[in-house]
Amino acid sequence: MGLADDLETNDELKPPFQMCAVKWVYGLLTPTDHAALVKAIDNQSLAAKKIADVVQAPVNVRLGVDSIRRHRRGICRCSQP
Repeated sequence: MGLADDLETNDELKPPFQMCAVKWVYGLLTPTDHAALVKAIDNQSLAAKKIADVVQAPVNVRLGVDSIRRHRRGICRCSQP
């Protein structure tokens, strides 16, 4: 594959514009995984990087460390009208 093909092929899912990435990922998960992610994000002693790395593999979604940090602090799109 050439560069043009690589740039056009993107299998990674991305949240819709203007939506909290964490909230979006919640909607992609099974109820069990959703509960586990909520618990992990609520656990301040668990590094955002660790959460981001674990989430990416099973759902093929890039959940950024900054998105997790914003969500934890309550300054993400979830808290905005």
